[in-house]
Amino acid sequence: MELKERVGSVIEKSTQASTQFERWFRESWRTVVFMALLFVALSIGFLMYALSGRASKETDTYAFDVPAASSTGPLAERALDGVLVDASSTRLLPFGVMVENNIEAWPLSGPAKANLVFEAPVEGSITRLFLLFDASTAVDRIGPVRSARPYYVELAESIGSLYAHVGGSPASLALISKLADFRDLNEFSNGQFFWRSPERSAPHNVYTSTDELRKAAEQKSFVVKDFRPWEYVDDIASTQPSEPDVADIVIPYEGAYKASWHYDPETRLYTRSQNDVLQKDEDGSVVTARNVVVLLTAARVLDGEGRLDLRTTGSGEARIFHDGKASKAFWKRRDGQMMTFESVDGLDVPLARGTTWISFLTSPAAFARVTADTRP
Repeated sequence: MELKERVGSVIEKSTQASTQFERWFRESWRTVVFMALLFVALSIGFLMYALSGRASKETDTYAFDVPAASSTGPLAERALDGVLVDASSTRLLPFGVMVENNIEAWPLSGPAKANLVFEAPVEGSITRLFLLFDASTAVDRIGPVRSARPYYVELAESIGSLYAHVGGSPASLALISKLADFRDLNEFSNGQFFWRSPERSAPHNVYTSTDELRKAAEQKSFVVKDFRPWEYVDDIASTQPSEPDVADIVIPYEGAYKASWHYDPETRLYTRSQNDVLQKDEDGSVVTARNVVVLLTAARVLDGEGRLDLRTTGSGEARIFHDGKASKAFWKRRDGQMMTFESVDGLDVPLARGTTWISFLTSPAAFARVTADTRP
C-alpha cells in the first residue's frame, strides 16, 4: 500500500511538471523560436565574414587575378587589343605561348581565342605562332606548345609577356639566359604547368591553359611591364556596312601553310583559312581577327638544321588591313620596345579594337603578292 502511494505521488509530481512545462512552452515558444533563428543567423553571418576575409586575403596575394568589372568605373584600353575594359583590369600580365603550326598538329587550340598573334616561318618552311592572351581571357586548352625561337623571344621581351615554350633552339635559349627579368616558362623545368595529351603523339601533344599560366605567374612573382600600346579607333557607327575595298587577303607561305583571310562586312571580322580550308580551333571555334598586318623583314639561316633568325628591329614595309580597307605602311621597332606602325606620312596607323594577327614574310616577291589592291 505504501509503495502504491509512493508511485502515485511520483506520477502526480511528473504530471504536474509536465503541465508546468506545457504552460511555460505555450507562453514562451515565440521567444524560443526567435532565439533559435537569431543563433542561426549569427552563425551564418560569422561564417560568411570569415570566408570573405580569407578570399580578400587571397585576392591581395595573387597579383594577376582579374578585378571584377565595375559598371560605374572608368574604362581604359586593354593594351593587347584596345578593347575598352574597367581601368583596374588593364595592368595584367599578358600570357604568351609558343604554338606550333605543323600540319600534323592541326587542329590547334587557342588561336581563335588569342588577343594578339604573331606568325612567322621556322625551319622546313613551316610557320609557328606566338599566341598572346590577356589575363582576363579564359582558355582551358592552348597548344600544342613547341620550342622557342630567338625572334619570338625578342617579341615577348618587348611586350613583357610570360613566354611559355617547350625547350628551344640554342640561339633562343642563349638569348633568354642573357635577358634580365625575362618572364620565362620552359616546360622542361616547369612541367607542372603543362600536360601531355594521350590523344596526340609526341612532340605534338603538350598543352597548357590560362589557369596554369596564371598559377605560374603567381608562383614566380612575375612583374607586369608597361609597354606602349598601338593607337586604336572606335567602330564607325553605320547601319549599312560599306562595301570593302579588299575582301580577300592571301599570305603566300609555302605549301599547306598558305594563309588567307576573308572580310565579312556584316561582322566586320576577317576569317582565316589555311591551305584553302577554314581554320578552326579543336573545339570548333573559327579563327577571326579585326586587324591583319603583314610585315616584310630579312631572315638568315643559323645552322645546319635550317633554323632561322628573323630581324625584328629596325624598320620595313607593312600592309595593314582592317574594316575591309588596306593601306601601305612601315613597321618600326627599337631593341626592347614594342613594334609600331607608321603611314607613309610618318603618322601612327590606328587599328580597330579587337584581335590583331601579324604575319612576317621574308621574301619581297611573296610580300608583293599579298594583295594587288592596296591604296597609297
